[in-house]
Amino acid sequence: MKKSKVNPKSTETAEDRAMMKTSRQLQKYRDEIDAVDKLFMEKLAKRFKVVEAVGRLKVANGLPIYNRERMLEMLNGRKEDAERLNLDGKLIYNIFDLIHEASIKCQEDVAKEFQKKKVKTK
Repeated sequence: MKKSKVNPKSTETAEDRAMMKTSRQLQKYRDEIDAVDKLFMEKLAKRFKVVEAVGRLKVANGLPIYNRERMLEMLNGRKEDAERLNLDGKLIYNIFDLIHEASIKCQEDVAKEFQKKKVKTK
């Protein structure tokens, strides 16, 4: 006689099985969010490489780091893009405002390095 694969003494209920299924699905979603977050950070790192190049170009040509007109154009553009994508425009505006602040800091750091190199070559 074959042994049954089901343990008759098991206390697992339909509710337990449903909870385990929910937990597995939740983990799949979390893994997907983690993957999207990683892509976002990779894109952000790429953005900051471009920001550094912009900083070098500005410094080499005597241009100011901060450009209020460009900042407002970028922030308002991102807000409009967000709203077209059914995202919270204010949230996206605030996120990109933080990114812009960090971009200015990055360009200021590039300018400082440029000045250090300039002083050393004199």
